[in-house]
Amino acid sequence: MKKIYTFATIALLALSASAQGRQTEVTKIQKPFKAVESITPLTTHATVSTQAVDFSSISDMAGDYDWSYYGLLNNDRGNKTAIVEIKVTNPLRGTISISGIVPAGSGMTTPITATVNLAAGTVTLPNKQDLGQDAAGDHNYFYIKSVTDDGDIVEGAYAGESITGIIDGTTIIFPDEYVFAVGDFENEGLGWWKLTAFNEFTPYVEPSGDIDLSEWTEIATATMFDGWVIPGLKYNDGTYAEAEDFPLQVKIARNNEDEKLILVENPYVQSISGFPMGGGQTGYIVIDVTEPDFVVVTPGVYSGFTNGANKVVCINVEGFWAAQGYTSAVIKQALADDVPEWSTITEDGEGNTVINIPTCRFNYLTAQDKMYTWTDRAEAMKATITFKDPTSGVNNVLAEESDSLTPAEYFNLQGQRIENPAKGQFIIKRQGNTVIKMIAK
Repeated sequence: MKKIYTFATIALLALSASAQGRQTEVTKIQKPFKAVESITPLTTHATVSTQAVDFSSISDMAGDYDWSYYGLLNNDRGNKTAIVEIKVTNPLRGTISISGIVPAGSGMTTPITATVNLAAGTVTLPNKQDLGQDAAGDHNYFYIKSVTDDGDIVEGAYAGESITGIIDGTTIIFPDEYVFAVGDFENEGLGWWKLTAFNEFTPYVEPSGDIDLSEWTEIATATMFDGWVIPGLKYNDGTYAEAEDFPLQVKIARNNEDEKLILVENPYVQSISGFPMGGGQTGYIVIDVTEPDFVVVTPGVYSGFTNGANKVVCINVEGFWAAQGYTSAVIKQALADDVPEWSTITEDGEGNTVINIPTCRFNYLTAQDKMYTWTDRAEAMKATITFKDPTSGVNNVLAEESDSLTPAEYFNLQGQRIENPAKGQFIIKRQGNTVIKMIAK
C-alpha cells in the first residue's frame, strides 16, 4: 500500500482575493445602517453614555487584544478580526503602544501610540502618527479619516489632533464616524495599507472549542467519509488521498436540549490500517440539521486535528456565513453561482440517516474569520455521515399504536424499554399515538 506522508499546502479560500499592499478601492460606509442582502455584513455599536472600567490600573491593560473592524479595502473587505498587542510604555503618564495595526509585509514596524485616562474611561488616539517608509520607499502615517452622514469617506486626514474612544468594561471602542488609515494623507492616490471602520479592541481569550459531553446522548455509530482532513493528504508518489479509501467509524450523539444538533465524537482518533491520524486528540464536529436542505456545520468547535500549532475547526460554507447572522435564503441567493450543491440530511432506501456535506471547509480556533481549503482540493472536500437513527425506528413503531388510553411507556434513544427512567435522562415517552422526546423528571 502506498504510504501517506505529507499534507498539501494550505490555501486561503479568498472570496475577494488580491495581494496585500496599498489599495485604492474603497467601500462606502452605510449610515444609517440598513439590512443588506450581502455576505459582507456591517456592524455598529450602541451609544454608551456611561460605562464601567474593569481595569484596576493602566498596567492591567497590557496584553493581546482582538481587534475587530470593518475593512474598507478590496483585499480586506467586510467584518474582520486580528490580534494586536498593547504595551504600557509609561504608566504614570498613561501612555500605551499598539502593535499589529500596521500590516505585516509593509516593511513598517512602528507601533501606534495612545494615551489612557482610566478615571474618565477614555483612550485618546493622536492623529497623523509618522510610521516612516514602507518596503517600497514611500512615506506612511497612521491617521484618522472622517465619514459623512451619508457614509462617504472624506478625502484627506481628519482636521482634529486626535480622536477619543471609550473603555466599556475591558473593551475599547472608537467612534463610528472615524476611520483608521495607514498610508500617506498627503498623497492618497498611492492607496492605503489599511483602512478600517468600527474599530474596537477586546482582551484576547484563547478559545478552547471544548464540548461538555454531559449535554449529549450517544445514539449510534456512523460511517464517515471525511471531507476535511483526508483530502489534504498525499501519498509518497505525490497523488492525493481520497476519502472513500478511509471509511471512518465515529460515534454520533444528540444534544439533550436541542434534538436538531448532532455531535460527531473524536473523528480523528482512528486506528484503521493506513490512516495517519492515530495521534489525533479528543475533538468533535457539531452539525445543525434544523433545515434538512441547508445543514450547518457549527463553527468554533475543536475537531481534534492540529495542523502545526493550529487547532483545526471543521466547518462548511453554510456554517461560516450563518455564524455571521445571515439566513439560509440570503446565503443561497448570494452564493448561488459559487455553490452548486448545499448540505442536506436525508434517509436512504435502507432507512439510514445520511448527512451529505459537499461544502466542507476548515479554519482555526484562532482564525475563525477565515475559511480554508487544501490547495487545489476544494472540489474533493466533501463528507458523508451515514448511521441508523434509533429514534426514527422507534417513532415508526410507535406511530402504529392507536389506543390513546394506553398507559405511558418509556424508551431510551436506542429503542429499549425503560421501567423507571432516571432523573435527567433523555428519553422517549409513548402514550397511545402520542410520542415525545423529553428529559425525565
